[in-house]
Amino acid sequence: MRVARLAAALALVLALASIGNAATMEIFVRPEGDAVGGQERYGYGSPWYQLDRDATANPNAVYHWYSDGSGAARWTFLQFDLSDLVDMAAAVTRATFNFNLLPDGWGEGTRGNLNHLSNAATANGQATQGLGGDQPVGSVTSAMTLGWNYFDVTEYIRADLAAGFSWSVFSFNQVGYAGMFFSSGETEERSYLQVTYNGGTVDPNLPTPEPSSVVLMLLGAAGLLALRRKGVM
Repeated sequence: MRVARLAAALALVLALASIGNAATMEIFVRPEGDAVGGQERYGYGSPWYQLDRDATANPNAVYHWYSDGSGAARWTFLQFDLSDLVDMAAAVTRATFNFNLLPDGWGEGTRGNLNHLSNAATANGQATQGLGGDQPVGSVTSAMTLGWNYFDVTEYIRADLAAGFSWSVFSFNQVGYAGMFFSSGETEERSYLQVTYNGGTVDPNLPTPEPSSVVLMLLGAAGLLALRRKGVM
């Protein structure tokens, strides 16, 4: 009974230690780190032309619409600095993409899609590069409440860090006859990544004990107690 109690106590201590070493980092998009791109045309049948990407746009826009034969589309590019998380891919336990959804969106169902770029090797922190995502993350829908919302991007941040990328790149892409707006990098409600990782103030390059190592520690402690009870120690 005492052996079982000791093992349970050690397991609890290790779990609490793991929680105590967890830390959270918030990586906010910079003013130059988000930009709105788009296209327009002057009438039905006329060619589309591309707009210059605007890093000062406020708010960020994602939409597609037609009116009186003309049309327009907007999409938003974002880049987040990962330099403070170098060599920490294995330590990341959770990451979320957080954005502040604003009023005046329209359309039932999906209003915009968030995508992640699988190869951000050329990213430099300037969203005017126009790097768009190629991996679907999630959709903003008409059912979402205004204000802060998030998508889980843990696997994408881990992949970026494992590949050694300095920036994590995302884009919000438009869908037909729908639109959405969210706060830009020029505001206090700018988008950000929230990354939780093991380590806290501990050197992040130190290895995290594997489950098998924890089991061995528990078995060793139980064995010592058993030997003590038999009078060997």
